Amino acid sequence: MFKLFFYNVDKTSNEKQDMAVNAIALLQRQRQLIEIERDCEREEFKRLKQARGIEQNIERGTCHYPLRLGRSYYNSLNQLVVEVYYSTDTAGAVHDNDDDDLPDDSGFDPGKQVIFFGVSGIDDVNYLPFTATISIAEQGRLVVAVDDPQHITRLHSVERLGVQLSIDERTYRLMLEALDRVINAPGAWPSYATNSTIALNSSGSRSLRSPFRGSTAGRSTP
Repeated sequence: MFKLFFYNVDKTSNEKQDMAVNAIALLQRQRQLIEIERDCEREEFKRLKQARGIEQNIERGTCHYPLRLGRSYYNSLNQLVVEVYYSTDTAGAVHDNDDDDLPDDSGFDPGKQVIFFGVSGIDDVNYLPFTATISIAEQGRLVVAVDDPQHITRLHSVERLGVQLSIDERTYRLMLEALDRVINAPGAWPSYATNSTIALNSSGSRSLRSPFRGSTAGRSTP
């Protein structure tokens, strides 16, 4: 009876350990799914823009090309920004607001997300792997905020540079930040959960490794 009592306590403890470790794994899985959805939306957006072509995107007011880079600096909000200039001769030349295929929020306005691209060969568009946020929008000039100084270095390496409106990733960013805060919250999880190794592989399954199960024990769950 004495042994049975301690066995039951140990079993309950193991169940709590599994619940905590599985909870973190599920949150990490949710984070991965959000990233997958964001990346799919990015690719679909790029595919549609490439199919339409640069000239048509310029006419619709959703693209500026070619660009000339100006100075970069930190603004009053301590954001790293870079100036870009474009010709106003063709910008939005055939911008038809009655076009059913034109998004209602088209136009380069402060707060909107943009993506830069380079053109090689005959209109071969290559998108840069980051987005930026419009800080100032003036006729012939944009000031955009970037997250990393290396992004500006990358912009200077592109000879034929252009910019177009991008999907708004702020909702995705807020969801990911919220999940990170929960997963990494101090004191929110028992030490045996946060010390466990939880790895997500490309197939979507997760490998859980708990210090309570020995150095060689592990399991994979779908």
